[in-house]
Amino acid sequence: MTRTSATPTESERGFTLIELLVVLGVLSLLAFLLAGRLTVPDRYGTGKDVATIMGVLRDARLQALSTGRPFAVAVKDLPQGYAVAPAIGKAAEAILFYPDGSSSGGVVRKDEKDIVLIDWFSGLARHAG
Repeated sequence: MTRTSATPTESERGFTLIELLVVLGVLSLLAFLLAGRLTVPDRYGTGKDVATIMGVLRDARLQALSTGRPFAVAVKDLPQGYAVAPAIGKAAEAILFYPDGSSSGGVVRKDEKDIVLIDWFSGLARHAG
């Protein structure tokens, strides 16, 4: 009769639960610290301003769709420091949204940097950054 040892040999030994938890904790801490460094600072449009602009554009499109009449978003409707540039053609003071959901298209800019793009075909706005 052969006798087996109750203690595992060196090749059978694994990691303890405490060792695994320590490694997971260190990896979580590193991931948290690196995530903050990988984000790009938003110099041209604060999150609040972009959210406001996107809301104004969305509401204007919905207004045109629900009333069946064109609806315009003028520069004065945007936060201070932002400007409207048309998709094509001459300079515009407003972006028009039409009852079929389309728009005149264009770009909302701050300091010559595109912040929000408005698709002329669908009338949908998206963040340029």
